[in-house]
Amino acid sequence: MPKVSRGKAAIINLQRERFLFSRSVLQIREFLHQLVELGDVVIDVFVAVLRIGIRAKFGIFGGGGCSPIHLSVIIEISYTDGNT
Repeated sequence: MPKVSRGKAAIINLQRERFLFSRSVLQIREFLHQLVELGDVVIDVFVAVLRIGIRAKFGIFGGGGCSPIHLSVIIEISYTDGNT
């Protein structure tokens, strides 16, 4: 194995650390991006369920594809406070 001077070894170690750091930063950035997208999906689902519940409560549900049993389950899910 060829001998490497201390200065060259330090530069190689610094380059490795920089590579690993930049790779981990990219992974963290991708994770946070996916977390934000998941939050958007959760909010969209919550709003959709809430709209269905409100429309069913006031009798203005225009779909006709849901039976009253399905609507009651959706309403119960949308108004559950999590303590049950």
